[in-house]
Parts: sequence; C-alpha cells; structure tokens
Amino acid sequence: MKLWKPTNTIETILCILAVIVIPVTSLILGLQESVLYENLTYIGNQPQYRLLFQIWGVLVSVDYLVSFYYLTRKTGVYGKRLIPLACVLTIMSISSFFIPYNTEIYPMLSNLHVYASLLSSVFTIFLIIYYVYLFQFIQPVYFEKCFRFMISFIIIAVTLLFVLGDISGILELVMSIFLSLFLYYMIRAYDVHKTLT
Repeated sequence: MKLWKPTNTIETILCILAVIVIPVTSLILGLQESVLYENLTYIGNQPQYRLLFQIWGVLVSVDYLVSFYYLTRKTGVYGKRLIPLACVLTIMSISSFFIPYNTEIYPMLSNLHVYASLLSSVFTIFLIIYYVYLFQFIQPVYFEKCFRFMISFIIIAVTLLFVLGDISGILELVMSIFLSLFLYYMIRAYDVHKTLT
C-alpha cells in the first residue's frame, strides 16, 4: 500500500485521477453501449454522451501529460524533446475529442478524428515505452519492474485487438485506465525503489 501512497499535493491529485476519476468516468462512458462491439468514439458522438466524452478526453489527455512531466522532473531523466513531443500529442489527443465523428455528414472530419486519436494514442504508448527504456542502464531494477508492466499491457492490448478484430471500447478502456495507473505507478515506484537501494 505504501507504493500507492502520495507524498505531496501533486501526487495526491494524480493518485485521485488515476485510481478513481479516470477509471470511474471511463467505465460510465464505456458501459453506455456494449464495449465489445462499439468503441468510445461511437458512444461519445451520440448527442447525449458528447459532453461526457469531451470531459473524459480532456481529463485523460491532461493526466497523461502532467504525470509524464512530473515523472521526468522527479527522476531527473528527461530525454531530448520528450516534453515538447508529449505536449504535441496531448494537443492532438484533446483536439480529436472535439472533432465530430459522423462519416455520413462529416466524412473528412471523421477521418481527421480517427487519425488524430489513433496517432496520439500510439505515439503516447511509444513515448512511454521509450521513457521506460531510458532507465535500462541507469536503474536496471526499476526498468525491469516498469518494463514487465508495460509488456503485460501490450500483450493484453494486442490480444484484444486480434480477438475482437477492431479497436473496441474495451481496448480503449483498458488503455486509458492502464496508462493513467501505470504513469502513477512509475512515479511512486521510483521513490520506493530509491528507498530500497
């Protein structure tokens, strides 16, 4: 339990977001339809869920950016251009939640929505994988712990993608909840790792 216990105000906010707010809002949004057959874009572009979808999207995107920024400052491992790249991905991600998706009425905007959300998601995952990789020679034990979690997530995500044959709501839920929890885990595990070594 010590691992998850925040040590300051910023960590408390990130903990509340990762452990409560993002999982709860993700599930509320995702469970409006069958997450096996519909993705969150479809759900979120229904008029009654549009505002919730946008609030959720902003929360998730900003949480990733703030968590990542805080993590780089806490560990002192920056990597060139990582924060500017994270900012660009966050802007792209937030934008995708406000671009309407309706292939019949807005075919071009719908394509833009798909590309913006897909690219921001994929590159965010690669950014985090790369960041974990930076610890391989600096702090091997910390790297191994984080890497194991990341590999588990990738295996689950790829399995869901192949089994369901598409980017489903359940895959999006797993990703949004996992990445928020994982970034918070990285923040707290760094403290615990330093204490133990």
